Amino acid sequence: MPVIDRSVAQITIAATAAPTPAPGGGTQGIQIGESVVVRTFLTYAGTVTSATLKIWFRDRATGVWYESASTDDLDPLTPGGAAPINEVRDWQVGGAQEVYFQLTAVTGGGTVEVRALGVQK
Repeated sequence: MPVIDRSVAQITIAATAAPTPAPGGGTQGIQIGESVVVRTFLTYAGTVTSATLKIWFRDRATGVWYESASTDDLDPLTPGGAAPINEVRDWQVGGAQEVYFQLTAVTGGGTVEVRALGVQK
């Protein structure tokens, strides 16, 4: 399983023009050891008029994934359309967690790539 890196952002969602699936039983999330803020970097290419990123948490005891907040709930993304501006969002996840990011919506025909980095609080 990938472990959150505190020095180099790792790709969590490769560049895509389509929503990504929700996690399932066999999905491997990102392991969070010590308590950190997870910073997501959203890189847009082409025309992206809107996008929504959601975080999921796994109960390690049961293996069940639980849906949590999205950028629409907390701080909507504003990609900028034909002149996209890359964005950053920070997620408070705590320590000893397993998380997964899902791109639930993307419109405009361009692509979105998501990378994650652990940032000490």
